[in-house]
Amino acid sequence: MLPRLASVLWLGAVAAFAGLLAVLLGGRSGDAVDDPTLAVTGGALVLAAALYLVERRVLQQVALFGAAVVTMLTVASALGVSWAGLEGAAVAVLGAAWLELGRRGLVVPRRTSEALGALAMVSGCQALATVGRGSGDELGEAGWGLWLGLAVAVALLVAGSALRRNVLLGIGAAAMVVFLAQAAGRYWEDLGAPLAICWSGWAWSRWRWSWPGSARPADRRDHPDVNGAPPGRRRPVLAGQVTGAGWVSPGPRSER
Repeated sequence: MLPRLASVLWLGAVAAFAGLLAVLLGGRSGDAVDDPTLAVTGGALVLAAALYLVERRVLQQVALFGAAVVTMLTVASALGVSWAGLEGAAVAVLGAAWLELGRRGLVVPRRTSEALGALAMVSGCQALATVGRGSGDELGEAGWGLWLGLAVAVALLVAGSALRRNVLLGIGAAAMVVFLAQAAGRYWEDLGAPLAICWSGWAWSRWRWSWPGSARPADRRDHPDVNGAPPGRRRPVLAGQVTGAGWVSPGPRSER
């Protein structure tokens, strides 16, 4: 209970420290900084990294990742770099890097790093497809941002299936639904959009069940049971025999 409470308090400490820096650096005194945004986000990032190194928990990783995203988005504007419309691409690249760090064990817990990285990749592609440079008329009416989002969704599904990671599978499936719905909304006048969606679902289901050990529930009745009996027949369980459910009670003892 106490470690969880400490994680929540440390997460709040990062936000409170950022607010304190904003007040100190952006006040009305003569020492006020003209644009304290980078200093505020950088200070929050340093504190979040220090707390994460002390205790590597879920909330500390969330604070570190959030501070890293905000700091990355403010660095370009503070340095005068023109990348308007490409902020989503930067967030997607950071998400991919976070996924790789989690896979290598450098950022733990791994499930949290997978969730944060995958969500950042999907969110970055969504930003590109709606308000970024990828929302134009290049590569069709939808622009290249939508196609990049579909490619990222497929990559998450493939990686989740190959690595047996349910977090990647879930986020990839949700992203596939979102981006396919957007594609269908833009191309629904043509019959190709609904046919493409139906074909994608059918192909994914067929490919998913082709993996070893992924037999359909209806096919499991054709497999031998735990006692080695052939399909459709079950070997009687004797008293005291060990089965998959544990020891079977031998029943009441005889008084003789």
